[in-house]
Amino acid sequence: MLMKIFNKFKRGAHSSRKRFEDMDGVHKKGGTYQDPSQLSTSQEVFLKNIQRVHEMVVDDLKIPSVDIVAIDSGFSAEKVLEIMRNHPFQFYPVFQKNLDDVIGVMHVRDIAFSILGGHYEIKNIVRDVLFVSASMKILDLLLQMRTTGHRVAMVVDEYGGIDGLITASSIIEELIGETDDEDLLESPQMVRLQDGTFVADARLPLEDFEEQFGFILTDDEKDADLDTLGGLVIYLAGRVPDHREIITHSRGIEFEVLEANPRRVLRLRIRRPIV
Repeated sequence: MLMKIFNKFKRGAHSSRKRFEDMDGVHKKGGTYQDPSQLSTSQEVFLKNIQRVHEMVVDDLKIPSVDIVAIDSGFSAEKVLEIMRNHPFQFYPVFQKNLDDVIGVMHVRDIAFSILGGHYEIKNIVRDVLFVSASMKILDLLLQMRTTGHRVAMVVDEYGGIDGLITASSIIEELIGETDDEDLLESPQMVRLQDGTFVADARLPLEDFEEQFGFILTDDEKDADLDTLGGLVIYLAGRVPDHREIITHSRGIEFEVLEANPRRVLRLRIRRPIV
């Protein structure tokens, strides 16, 4: 759910802090959104959360440094796998000597690819990370994450030491709150048909897709930081493909677009390569 919301945010669904403030202003001034009968439950929750989050700073949502699960740059692949099994997260900060010497973050998918490929080297998969002050406004950080493409930020104290960690997902969760919106709660699915093909929601995380089809991403595709099946298909086509268009991956897998709109792919049929 949170990945879907963040992807929308990255595409510009909430393109700036000003837009959040404008929505809040309409709610306060008696505009279109003031009448509760015109709002869904999730919209009401969202607008109320915006008002509250306006005043929040990074320190309010950070994960304290004592709770951070980080990886020493000198750890072996076996040690890293042990950490991943015991503490399953999407991102892991990487440090030298101690946590105050963070050099970046690693994505769990990059770790898995490198270890399974037999070429695990932290220097090849570590990503840049933001360093932010605990007093930074939450919405300012969310905008910066959207602009830079970062999803994790390390929180530093006045002496430059690591005081905590904050993720885009935790901010977005604070914004959307608890909701009964079916579109947000629905889990992307992939179903196998009798003819051996698969039909999948384009929001399906690539990790879930690769559990069925194996690790298929090329180095360029991994560098593109793709998250969903639909994102992969758009990347391969270089645009949003048309209805019934077939996009073929270099591994031979075919993606047929069953449903799409001008902005994104919605549903796909997947065919394994013929061998």
